[in-house]
Amino acid sequence: MHLHKIFYALESLNNISKSNIEIILVDDGSTEDVKAYLTKYLKLSNFKYFRIANGGVSGARNFGLEKSHGDWVMFVDADDYITFDMSVFHNIDDSVDVIMFPYYITGKQVIKKNIQNIIGKNGKQSAQDVDLISKLLKIQNRDFRSDGFFLGTPWGKVFRKQFLDSNRIRFNTSIYRREDALFNVLVYRKMNSFYGMDAKDGVYHYRISSVTSVSNGFDPMAKKNHGLLISKMKQAVQLTKSHRYMDPFSLYVFDLVTELLNVDFCNEDNTQSFSSRRKEFIGFMDNEDIKANFIYNPKTFNLALHQKVLYLLEYRRLFLIINLYMFVKKVISGSKNRRTIK
Repeated sequence: MHLHKIFYALESLNNISKSNIEIILVDDGSTEDVKAYLTKYLKLSNFKYFRIANGGVSGARNFGLEKSHGDWVMFVDADDYITFDMSVFHNIDDSVDVIMFPYYITGKQVIKKNIQNIIGKNGKQSAQDVDLISKLLKIQNRDFRSDGFFLGTPWGKVFRKQFLDSNRIRFNTSIYRREDALFNVLVYRKMNSFYGMDAKDGVYHYRISSVTSVSNGFDPMAKKNHGLLISKMKQAVQLTKSHRYMDPFSLYVFDLVTELLNVDFCNEDNTQSFSSRRKEFIGFMDNEDIKANFIYNPKTFNLALHQKVLYLLEYRRLFLIINLYMFVKKVISGSKNRRTIK
């Protein structure tokens, strides 16, 4: 953790602390002396600091939920910050379970995303009126500019605490990649209604470093993570009871398999032989949840040509050609990056 960045989050929260909010900071076993940097905040009556054994972001979020006492809860990443007007809650009735805010992505450029572009309009809407789950499942490659990316994150939203507790919605601590999307699908399936805010009422400022924190490095444990995630997501969207999400779910599986190719099967740091990697890839694709739901239907997917090609290669399990495809893609990407640097 870069400790100087955490002050953006804390200061933005402290600026609205007069409005009777509770600030909980969970130190997930950091190797740095975080508490030594918090002298100013430890003096605040509404600030609580907890240090727990390192167990991942899901465990830390669940811990914070258990320690919270407010009517609403919001998750703020350590290097992000918010601008927020507490008076917005005066317009919220008891049927609203989730409030969503616009978000600005801050990096070399600022990308502004308004809520009405994602969920159709501002104000209150019934959960049955907008298919948020399909939007979330159609996300490709964690593109932070897409609607699905925002819908799959816990930040930029305020959740009614009683709603989470009564429905026993928590983060799955056995999943460490894409865990927040599973949490949100459970929320969207159970909520009654949600409320979209205008930028004048509040904005979540998402720093680009948060996006890049999702590593593309070699991760041999990703197979187990994604296998479990697909199984849990299938249960969450109740795929066995309805075919409503069949196409979006196929796209979701495609995206996860593509991520596995990047971080494991075709990763340059994977030292296993080609035959071993191919065997593991085919074994993963033989997983019943994947085989039954990875359905090639390009007419309904509206994918770019190169995505359709990769989808078909994965569907046909043509691992040799997939390796060549990934290699060429990397070379082209590297060439573009070098031109950008120059």
